[in-house]
Amino acid sequence: MSNKTPMHYITRNPCLALVIVILAMTSASAFAEEAQDPGRNDAQGRPSTQARAPPQASIQASRDWRVERIPRFSAKNASLFYVVNALNRLGVPLCHEEVHVPGDPYVDSDGVGVFYTGTLLSLDLSQATVPEILDKICALDTRYKWENSDGLVALMPRLSSRLALEVGPIKQKSSILDVLRRASSASGTSILMPLVIIGPPMPVVDIDLPRCTAADLLSAIARQHAGMTWHVTERAAFSQFNGWARAVEIEFPQLRKGKASNVSSYYDIVERLVNGVPTVVIEKRPVRAIIDE
Repeated sequence: MSNKTPMHYITRNPCLALVIVILAMTSASAFAEEAQDPGRNDAQGRPSTQARAPPQASIQASRDWRVERIPRFSAKNASLFYVVNALNRLGVPLCHEEVHVPGDPYVDSDGVGVFYTGTLLSLDLSQATVPEILDKICALDTRYKWENSDGLVALMPRLSSRLALEVGPIKQKSSILDVLRRASSASGTSILMPLVIIGPPMPVVDIDLPRCTAADLLSAIARQHAGMTWHVTERAAFSQFNGWARAVEIEFPQLRKGKASNVSSYYDIVERLVNGVPTVVIEKRPVRAIIDE
């Protein structure tokens, strides 16, 4: 992967240890660098899908995810990671913690490894609000619950959250990495490390919290900067929050459980204009694209 843009963090090892990913709002210039050539087919193989454009600076101020209706939110044979990522792409400040249970490996008809998951999610909603979409996700995978807390949305395990441990009190003004390192050291746990930060250089945060949970600390950090979210996962290929998209069509082909036999391709989540609507879609891309970008 080149250093041209920090848009993608890709892990090869499906057994990667716990990772906390903090995403920051992508800049319009970085977003434009990732734009694709016009004329390529979209995730469903349909022609005339146009290249995506950089988001406008005012996009966040003009939208309210709590009441806005999404023209279409379609996910077929998707893992929770892709659904969460798609909601972030819509501009929803959604944070999440994966249930700590190893999933099964899924591959497509070509033997390309797609993801590990315990539950395949399929939903197709029209003119739904984000709360309605989250309700549907939690109905399909009852291991999760969601809550809205001071402007952030958290999708969390219903039972046994790894972020329920207490940390602090914390009074510190420094980089995110230093805040989490100090919290980990003081609490005698490594749950808040290692850390992957994606996006423009991380700003300084000013944290003043009494004793609280690790989830409270991560949310306090994210609230200080618009477009910042956190994700606790064991395997990921994250792309940045941007808020340009208006609809979602992340429909995977027929999948089966099995070991990957082909490593020449991988699936990526991108934005395209589909019938004139900025839409989050899935693309099957050659591995060499990681080097070319």
